[in-house]
Amino acid sequence: MAVAILLGGCATVPTQQTLVSIVINVDGKQIPVDIPPGSSVQTALDTAGITLDLLDKVNPPAGNVITDISLVTVTRVREELEIREVVIPFEHQTVRNEALPEGQTMLIQPGENGQRQDTYRHLFEDDSQTAETLVRSQVIKEARPEIIMIGVRSPF
Repeated sequence: MAVAILLGGCATVPTQQTLVSIVINVDGKQIPVDIPPGSSVQTALDTAGITLDLLDKVNPPAGNVITDISLVTVTRVREELEIREVVIPFEHQTVRNEALPEGQTMLIQPGENGQRQDTYRHLFEDDSQTAETLVRSQVIKEARPEIIMIGVRSPF
């Protein structure tokens, strides 16, 4: 019974937990959030109902513990792929031939342009393009050179 009296005398006094106020900049808005001290940036994002896509950036990083941080910035990042068709011009080749009279020309093979497909990756941060990178270049059709034979036989 003496034990019960001692334990009864140690009643806990309710403590008032102070919250940390921060502001989250995201999608052109400022969202104020109050979270318990020692919480992570990710906890603040979750409390505000903000979901991150795979490429999105958070400053400070989502795993950081909020101590003296009062502002968190979320940058929305997206990428787009663009395919460009590029014409590969044909080359001109000249072959000298002693069997043809000097100055005479003969088309041996007509030239034909080729084609290449270039794939570019465009990176956008908050809807502003920040990078363009060539990620793939593939020749679809090889160019065929134009071959002209020119006579070099001189008269006797």
